[in-house]
Amino acid sequence: LQLDPNFAIAEARWGEALLAMGDHEGAITHMQHALTLVRRGEAPERQRASISPVIHNLLGDTLVKLGYPEKARDVFVLGLKVTPRHPGLESALASLYLQREQFDPAISLLRDALIQKPGQPQIAKMLDEALSRKLGTQL
Repeated sequence: LQLDPNFAIAEARWGEALLAMGDHEGAITHMQHALTLVRRGEAPERQRASISPVIHNLLGDTLVKLGYPEKARDVFVLGLKVTPRHPGLESALASLYLQREQFDPAISLLRDALIQKPGQPQIAKMLDEALSRKLGTQL
């Protein structure tokens, strides 16, 4: 970061380090700043396209772990606006919907994620779970 204060990946990784040290607020701040760098275009174009979904997932997962599922949902939704149909973001958002028993949006996202990345066992397992749970509520 001293060499390049606009290096979004380094900013996000610093946030991960702070999280590991127990500084939750600092972690979120640095991850959000990494997203700001990506959105403002201060990261190179090539870097923005590849790291935007990674940083959105990292921040969203962190918010879920810290007990902020609504904020995490907003991060995943924003990530999908920036990088539509990204399987990692879709499955992360679907997981939140499953926790809230919102089966239809979860199923839709997981089906799309499997189209984008066929043969992903974790996504297929989540889709099976969503379909089974939805069927169980209809019986």
